[in-house]
Amino acid sequence: MLHAEHQVPRLRARQGPCDDRRTRAADFIAKRLAPANPAKDGKQTPMHGHPVFVAQHATATCCRGCLLKWHGIDKGRPLSDDEQAYAVRVIMAWVDKDMENDR
Repeated sequence: MLHAEHQVPRLRARQGPCDDRRTRAADFIAKRLAPANPAKDGKQTPMHGHPVFVAQHATATCCRGCLLKWHGIDKGRPLSDDEQAYAVRVIMAWVDKDMENDR
């Protein structure tokens, strides 16, 4: 399992309330993955810089190719609201589990 400490200190993951991370995750998904043909697809999610980025790679929600391969969500069409919410739930479940493993 990919852990945040390999990319981002866990202390950073703890900064701010969980709702802030959820809001950022939803924003990243809406802007970087939801369009039918995202800009730089396959390269749009950095490997570090924010705990959500690390979580996206760990959960295969980092690009449309991974969404197709690992989650069965087709490329070439915008993500529905339900699909975006699903991606955010997957990301947040990983963040919560990773932080729990740190205790």
